Amino acid sequence: MDGLEYMSGTLAHNWAGWGNQVHFKSQDLTRGHVTLKMSNTGARATDCAMNSSTCAEGGNWATKHFNGDTVNSINNGSLKHHLDIDYWFTKGASSLTISNVRMFGGQSFANSCRVASPI
Repeated sequence: MDGLEYMSGTLAHNWAGWGNQVHFKSQDLTRGHVTLKMSNTGARATDCAMNSSTCAEGGNWATKHFNGDTVNSINNGSLKHHLDIDYWFTKGASSLTISNVRMFGGQSFANSCRVASPI
């Protein structure tokens, strides 16, 4: 799952070429944060304004719905979520700083992921 991807000179959220790709909002291109929400049935991502603590629900989020086999594999524990930031083959000089990563999840997720906070 690419919560943040920088290919072809544009920042976007996508799912390895699948699902609904959404480009970053122009006002938040190089500042702000990315919110990625994953569940056993799919995932959503968007970028949010600088200094905001949450991203507004609704609007144009990149989305990916998992097929039944994937949902079953997640539910039985044989498939784990994997987060990637695709930042390669950029156009021109660039840099990326990642900081303040926070993970939240339901109690079973928080019990299995020591860095996650329960919601």
